[in-house]
Parts: sequence; C-alpha cells; structure tokens
Amino acid sequence: MALLQKRNTSNSKENIITKRTRITLSFAQKREICLKYEQKPQPTQKQLAEIYGVKQNTISDILRDKQKWIETNTEFNGLRKRTCEPAYLEIESSLAIWFMQALSANQTITGDVLKAKACIFAQLLNIEKFSASDG
Repeated sequence: MALLQKRNTSNSKENIITKRTRITLSFAQKREICLKYEQKPQPTQKQLAEIYGVKQNTISDILRDKQKWIETNTEFNGLRKRTCEPAYLEIESSLAIWFMQALSANQTITGDVLKAKACIFAQLLNIEKFSASDG
C-alpha cells in the first residue's frame, strides 16, 4: 500500500505528489533495533530510523514494545513481518499435540491427514461451522 505525500518544489508553487512506499520490518530487524538501542553509546531514534529507512515514530513504536521484540525467537520467526493468531486456538493446540505424537511415532503426515484430523478435533470440541484449509 503506497501512501501519497505532497512535496513543495523550490522552483515553482505547484505541488508534486510522490508515492512513498511502506516499509515493513521483519521480526529480526525489530529485535536488532531494540538491541542496538541498548548499546553504548546509545544511538538516537532518528539515527536508527535513517539506518532502517523508516520514520522516527516507527522506531518509537518498536521501542515501546522492546521487551516483546527482544524475547522474540528469531530462529523461527526472523523473516516474519506480521503475526496472525489462529481462529480456533483449541483446534490448533490439539492438532499441534497430535502432530508431535504422530512424528515421534514415525507416522506419515500429509496435508489431507492434517485437515481430516482438524475436522475430527472440531467435532470433539463441539465447534460448528469449521472447515479445514491449507493455510
């Protein structure tokens, strides 16, 4: 999603509209910003904004949740840029437990098997209007 930004030119009084592209930082970059901000000598928020190509208020927002970003496991979530909570947490948790047990039992697990098992858990948990998907 591009944002429009007006810029005055020094040569004329007309406004030129330019597109500013939205920059989304990964979890690893946000963690790195928090760690850099704790270093001595401490960089300013403006300096960090220039390094990462974002505005100063974005850096401020990241630092407000500093503890969250420092505790983020970048080994698994490093390239992620957004979080997405499951719609049915109970099914997701049950499926994760079953999945780990199936792996330890050396069973073959396909996408169709996962979908079928998710539907079974939905019935057991009395969750109506559930449909398993690939995502």
